[in-house]
Amino acid sequence: MKSSQQQEPEALAPEIEEPAEAAAADGEPAPRAAGGSGRWWLLFGVLLLLGVSAGLVAGYRYWLDLQADLQRLNAVIEKAVQEQSTLQAGIEQARRAFAEQEQQMHVQQEAFQSQQKALGQEREKLRLQEEAVEQALESAQRVGAAADSDWMLAEAAYLMRLAQQRLALERDVEGARTALDSADQRLLATGNPSWAEVREVLAGEQSALAAVPEPDLPRLGAALDELIDDAQGLRLAPSGGEPDEPPPTAREPTAGGQRSLASLPGDLWSGFGSLMKVRRHDQAAPGPGRLSRDLYLQENLRLQLEAARASLARRDRALYQGTLSAALDWVNEFAARDAELSVAFRQRLQALAAVDIRPPLPDISASLRMLERRRALAEEDSDQ
Repeated sequence: MKSSQQQEPEALAPEIEEPAEAAAADGEPAPRAAGGSGRWWLLFGVLLLLGVSAGLVAGYRYWLDLQADLQRLNAVIEKAVQEQSTLQAGIEQARRAFAEQEQQMHVQQEAFQSQQKALGQEREKLRLQEEAVEQALESAQRVGAAADSDWMLAEAAYLMRLAQQRLALERDVEGARTALDSADQRLLATGNPSWAEVREVLAGEQSALAAVPEPDLPRLGAALDELIDDAQGLRLAPSGGEPDEPPPTAREPTAGGQRSLASLPGDLWSGFGSLMKVRRHDQAAPGPGRLSRDLYLQENLRLQLEAARASLARRDRALYQGTLSAALDWVNEFAARDAELSVAFRQRLQALAAVDIRPPLPDISASLRMLERRRALAEEDSDQ
């Protein structure tokens, strides 16, 4: 850049000297040409200074931009180094976790293999046991082929006894019917027509069990629960025998209803007596009022219904009927007769009391007695 600036004055110099020479040839004075050449040199110096200054400013700004770029680059590099360190730490942690999981998987795999081995042994034992059972069954079938009919008869007798027990001990009507049906199938499988009469008796017992009216205990329990909830809302009839509380004692007014200074102490004492009541601790408190009576009666009805609910769960017919009858008497005596809730409550009580929660059960022992008698006769005939 300096060489180009130095070449420019050298190129301008001949141009400046030529007019001077021309002026000398024409006889004009030389100092005038020298003055114009100085101004050009001054202008050239100013331009050169401005160019150098601009170059320095541009270089300085370029250096500042370069420093800023370097700082940003350093920040990016430091951030990348930190992220790399974090990533390296995460990779190391993941590597350790993977090693631990791999070790756990190895332990679990060993446990699984040991379990598979134990399961294989158990399967082998089970197979041997199944084979032993099959052999025992085959042996029993071979031994008892001739007594197959007696085995079925014994099963039928057992099922009949089971039906009687379930009916007598648990009142399981459905279970008794199922047992009698299985006994009938056993008798049919014997193929012996001599058991037809026993099967007829069995059919009659099954019909008798089907005719038993089995109550819906969950529905009855829900109805009793609703009655217990509705008992608190019953309106009670007013009692006719309760004495009203006497009015507070007051001193009779003076003749003519007039008051004077002489009657002032008496009036003050009567007013004080109407406001204050004195009760001794050694004397009993007065009896319950109307509110206490209503609470007592409602609690009594609720307890009766709760007792009916408990007797329903135990299928105690006597207690169930007794508690519902007592609750019905309570409603007839204490509940308001014209209230709509009382009428509906009484009708629901009567409907629940009409249900027999423990209906009588039929006798199903005739078929078993006939079967045992016929088996005994058959055994006597075979012995002879």
